[in-house]
Amino acid sequence: MRSGAQLHAKLCMNGIERVTYNDRSVILDSGSTISLFKSKDLVTEIRDTEEKIQLETGGTRVVDKEGQIEGFGKVYFNKNGIANIFAVKDLIKRHRVTYDSEKEDAFVVHIGNKPIKFRANQQGLYVFEFPKSYVDYVEHKNTSNTGVCLQTNATQVEGYTNRQVERADRARKLYHMLGAPTMANMKAVLRQNLLRNCPMTTKDVNLAEETFGPDISTLKGRSTRPSPTTVVDDLIEIPEELKKMNQYIDLAIDIILINRVILLTSIDRSVKYRTVVPLDSHNKEELYRGLD
Repeated sequence: MRSGAQLHAKLCMNGIERVTYNDRSVILDSGSTISLFKSKDLVTEIRDTEEKIQLETGGTRVVDKEGQIEGFGKVYFNKNGIANIFAVKDLIKRHRVTYDSEKEDAFVVHIGNKPIKFRANQQGLYVFEFPKSYVDYVEHKNTSNTGVCLQTNATQVEGYTNRQVERADRARKLYHMLGAPTMANMKAVLRQNLLRNCPMTTKDVNLAEETFGPDISTLKGRSTRPSPTTVVDDLIEIPEELKKMNQYIDLAIDIILINRVILLTSIDRSVKYRTVVPLDSHNKEELYRGLD
């Protein structure tokens, strides 16, 4: 991508500016070409975009930040935005979305056993509100009482009981709450009981490693390119004195056969350096090649 280039995106803001939303409300927008969030508490791994987005919302605004939403993927971020917006075109790439007006005026995002519902408000906008604790919200669906789980677990957990998976999930949640330390440091914190009334143990941390594997986000941020093996030239330069004393050599050469393979062998009578070169024939040209 070219540096400094800008992409154009559209965001439908009709009716949104007339309503005041809290930082946990998310609007489902079928007219938006990008998903844009303004709440820093809901977005992780905020970073600069490779290309700036020129947003058309009745006016022009440039978006140059992006981040991650657990279980959804990349979204764009602008702290000066009006609302948190999920684009329908982005959401349907990850989850099944349905709407049945006979049952309820709401878009249903099917995640796990209990789906997310974007219900219509008084202005006709479809809104979902994150609970007060975003960390509680992304808990595993088997342990969360908040109703839904935005984070789906594709890791194989066969062979583990539901209670073990629950303990592993709580340990992984604590791991992110502590700022993703190294596993050795996290276990040290638990062993020394530095967290008051913490029910987790080092066994729970081990379970999280076994069931979920290494944390991808921390691997991307901490992994470095391994240093290649240093190439050392072990050739020894011939001293000038040795070159001067042995400018002229006295070669003893002969042709030998070993298992019908023709070989030209030679040895210098002063330096005593022996060479053996395979030949294709006894021809004069082949002998000169071997001598060279």
